Amino acid sequence: MSGTLVLLHGFMGSALNWGPILTRLKSRPELRGWSFVTPDMLGHGGRRGPEALSYETLTHKALVEDLKLQIPTEAPLVLLGHSFGLRPFLSLCADPEWTHRIQALIVEDASPEITGDNATRLHKILERVPVPFRSRLEAKQKIEELFAGDSRLAAFLFSNIRSKKADEHDWRFDREGLLSLLKEAENSPLWSEWSKYSGPVYVFRGEHSEHLTPERLEKALVARGSLETHVIQIAQSGHWIHSDQADAFADELVKVLKKF
Repeated sequence: MSGTLVLLHGFMGSALNWGPILTRLKSRPELRGWSFVTPDMLGHGGRRGPEALSYETLTHKALVEDLKLQIPTEAPLVLLGHSFGLRPFLSLCADPEWTHRIQALIVEDASPEITGDNATRLHKILERVPVPFRSRLEAKQKIEELFAGDSRLAAFLFSNIRSKKADEHDWRFDREGLLSLLKEAENSPLWSEWSKYSGPVYVFRGEHSEHLTPERLEKALVARGSLETHVIQIAQSGHWIHSDQADAFADELVKVLKKF
């Protein structure tokens, strides 16, 4: 058994988010022969596209087309999308030129729609952080102060601050582009793509997730109808399952990948 697992980060994230999980998966003898690909979505991390830093706005279509350049074309592929990272994968699953290459879709705490409350929350998070900072220390102190009640979120945000100059530290991603992308996503749910993919889907939900609520999960399951869909809930975890419960998440991923 072997294949390629493609792991796609969420909104404001980057390929760096998968470090702890990749370490665990690569050490598992059951996955010998598997390869792992962790692309950055356009506008995130170091992915600025062929026009370097000229991107001012991003679109869903641009994300999908750019991902096609980063993903191996050979089958079999298993796609794992966290949060916002599910969206471009849904379009690939519905693409006649790609769907036959995809063995399964793994969903980490996500649904085919970005609701108004989630979009508003993400927008407010971006607005609250007073970038740029004069130093990484200043950035760390300010972010921890602003998000004192959510240390996981504070750590995630700080991990996305990069040095542009000696005295200028700003987001690793394209902030204005992401805001435009968020607005587009809120107005464009991907229910048709979700219902169109006929391969197996494995939905991982964090027990305490405020993102994939039981109601949103039920809506997604109903939309899949009789298509093969499995739900795996990870105890004592929230939206970032791969960070909150890395060992448990890796164990369950191995069980899924061994099927292919």
